[in-house]
Formats: sequence, C-alpha cells, structure tokens
Amino acid sequence: MLKLAIITGALSVLFDAFVYLPPLSNKFKNLIALVAAADILIFSGASLAASINGLTIVLDLINLYRIFNYARLIRARMHKQYLLRTAQRTAILLIVFQAVIILLKIGLSTFTKVGLSDMIKVCIIVDFVLAAMLLLVTLRNIRKTEALPFGQTIDYERVPTVSVCIPARNETDDLEACLRSLLSNNYPKLEILVLDDCSQDRHTAEVIRSFAHAGVRFLQGEPAPKEHWLAKNWAYEQLLKEASGEYIVFCGVDVRFEPKSLVSIVSTIMRKKKSMMSIVPEYFDDRGKIRLIQPMRYFWEIAPPRRIFRRPPVLSSCWIINSARMHELGGFSSVTRSIVPEAFFAHSFIANNGYSFVRSSGVLGITSFKVVSEQWDTAVRVRYPQLHRHPEWVMLVTLFETTVLLVPFAYVLFGWLAGVDYIWALAMATVILLWISYGWTIKNTFYKNSLVSALALPAALILDTFLANYSMYRYEFSDIEWKERNVCIPVMHVTPSLPPN
Repeated sequence: MLKLAIITGALSVLFDAFVYLPPLSNKFKNLIALVAAADILIFSGASLAASINGLTIVLDLINLYRIFNYARLIRARMHKQYLLRTAQRTAILLIVFQAVIILLKIGLSTFTKVGLSDMIKVCIIVDFVLAAMLLLVTLRNIRKTEALPFGQTIDYERVPTVSVCIPARNETDDLEACLRSLLSNNYPKLEILVLDDCSQDRHTAEVIRSFAHAGVRFLQGEPAPKEHWLAKNWAYEQLLKEASGEYIVFCGVDVRFEPKSLVSIVSTIMRKKKSMMSIVPEYFDDRGKIRLIQPMRYFWEIAPPRRIFRRPPVLSSCWIINSARMHELGGFSSVTRSIVPEAFFAHSFIANNGYSFVRSSGVLGITSFKVVSEQWDTAVRVRYPQLHRHPEWVMLVTLFETTVLLVPFAYVLFGWLAGVDYIWALAMATVILLWISYGWTIKNTFYKNSLVSALALPAALILDTFLANYSMYRYEFSDIEWKERNVCIPVMHVTPSLPPN
C-alpha cells in the first residue's frame, strides 16, 4: 500500500502539470482532470491503508480540496484567464502543503515511533498554548475597542457636517425604524440620504418619500453596470456622489441609533484623530435563543491579532469615513467587485494609523438585530470572499478550527475513557480558556449576555467550518443572490448564462 501511495501521489503531481498547461485544449484538460481526480482518490485510500494517523488524515483532507480544484476547472463557469490563474495558484499551494506533510511524516516515521495518540497529545499541548495566547489577545482587543464616553461639552457651532447614507431595496419595516431612530438624533448638521436601489416593490419608495417632510433625501438608484459592479457597491457610489458631509456614515437598515449616537460617533473619531472608524453594534436579542452565527462573526473580528497581518477588523453594519480622504482613494470605483468594500479603505488607512475599530458598548448607542435567515445569508455571502476566494485558505481555516479549536473539546468528551491524566487536564484547561475568550466577546457585543450561546462554542465552530466550505461551493458552482441579484457574476468573474428561450 505504501508503494501504491507513492506512485499515485507522484502521478497526481504529473497530472497537475498537464492540467494547468495553457496550450492544451479544454476537452483534453477535462479528461486529464477526471483521471487525476480518480488517481487522488486511490492515493488517499492507499495512504490511509498504509498508516492511519493525524498527518495521514490531514493529507487526505488536502486531497479533497485538490479534487475540488479539478472540479471547478471542469465546470468552467468563470472567465478562462481568471479561472486558470486561480486554479494554478491553488494547485501549487496544495501540492506544497502536501509535500510538507509527507516530509514531516517520513521524518517522524524514520526517527521516532509516533502514533495517533501521541500526535493528539502534542496537538493538545500546542492548543493550550494557542488558547492562552488567544485569551490574552481577546482581552486586549476588547479593552482597545471600547468606546469611551466623551466628557467634554460639544460645540454645536463647530461640529463637522455629517451625511448618513443608506441603500435600500425591497425593504421591510426595518427601514422605517432605522430612519425614525436617525431623526431622533440631536446632531445639528445632519444630512440623511436613502437610495432606492431599483426596488421591485412600492413599499420601499413609499417609506422613503414619507420621511421627505423630515428632511430625508430620496435618491432613485440606477441599475449597476453589468459584470463590473457589485450592486451594493454601485448603490454606495451613487450615495457618495450625492453626499455633502465632511464625514459620511454608511449603515444598513437593521441598525438603530439613539439620540446621542451621531454626536458620540463624530466625537470619538475626531478625538482619536482617525480617517475611518467601524462600529460593532450591540446585538439586540431579547429572545434568549441560542445564537451561533452572529457571535462567531463578532469573535473572528475581535479576538484574533488581525493587525499583525495588516488585515484590520471591519464590519459593514455601520462605519464612518472622512469624505475627502475617501475621494482620494477613488471612492467605490476602487472596489467595484468587493463583497466587503470597507475592508479596502480600512487596510489603506491602517498603514498610517488612520483607522479604528470600536464597539458601541452602550456609549455610542448603536444596536442591530438580524433574524437567523438573514445571518445565514450574510455569512454565506461574505465568508468565501473574506478568505480571498481561494480554496487553500478555506482548507487552512478548516484545519485550524478542527485541530486547534475542536480537538480539545473532543478529547475532554472522550479522552476520559482512556483515563484522566495531565493531557486530559490540559485539554480541559484549553476548553475553559476558549470558552472565556468566546464568552467575553459575546458579553461585550450582545445587548443581553447569553451564557447558553457562549457554551455552544463547539456547535458554533462546526457551523462556521461548514459555512466556509458551503460558501466556497456556492461561489464556485452555484449562485449567491443578494437582494435578488447574483453577486457571483462580478465577484467571481462568472460568465453570465444566456436567458432560456
């Protein structure tokens, strides 16, 4: 079996060289891709038969993503150059990952006798160290993202002008509630713009026009240029062109503002001397249900040391930016295809310490609530683009969440059968550290603390892993609609299919 694994593994690399060579015809490439996928399946089976341990399982997991990479080549729904370029990159990186695992496996089998149980013990020790580091970073980030009260008297004559921009399409009563909360603000130099993003109902336009007497400006949106613009970004661009404020606040209809909110936001960004600021609204949930999607989304933005990698945390719920600085960066014409356009601006400003990420914390008075179906749709829409639309990144996230975050829970649950020892105690300590990190994030971002949601961390991790892979599948092989429009066309360079006869 070992010889078969070596032969099929070498053949899979050879097949990759043929599949990703540009001169070959598509039909020939597809045939080789099918043979290569079959070869990888044999390679995976032979590897498992030769020896079952943690490294073999990781090796076979990488093989699944290699087969996935072949499948999107055969499907060929994207522009040819884009597809070939991204598939080549993924193939090379996956082969490199496998080569590292194979070398590590050979080294361990040559110099030591390491079994699956030994690898799990090593994994638990590493997990404990990482969990301790994660807790320290989480506590630090929770402290740094706190919005502090502004203790000075506001000079209402000298405050900058502010434009609040809201794109709306086929909206429910959330739009009306959002506008009422904005109009309750005591900010003196406020402009509210709402763009009807080509709604297919009458309700949205009627709601916007009903607030005209209160000073809300109604904008009739134009259809987005096909294939080049994401519809939401085009709506933002139209709002940006009409906004006259020195600062611009972009928000969704699910956000609610208290009377002090805009004064607090502007005071905070000016006191911090920033060009842009993203706000984490307090998640308003008075129903006491277990929440899995939204807490995990907040956790991934707040807990990890994202600034080290110059990937600052961002949320699209509510953010404020200096209008002049935004125009210098080209506005939304610089991010026509980006699912998370605010990430581009945050990344541009973070280099000069011009960006800040803050939690509402009751000080800014911003809350938000989405039903579970909306949370699911948002997660599927943003998860794969957040991972740069590369299967290898999805694979790394899957490995991290399963080996680093879920293994300690599994060992605590089943490891006592083999006897309670120091490794089990270390796994239990790791679980506690992870629970504290996750629970502390929920406590500081939810309107009401949900202990049950914090304890549901293992389920949230499993769901998050599934969402990352499901989002990848939907973008690569299916469609993802936002407000009845397929976002895959601009984001993934998908070739639009002809309408049925």
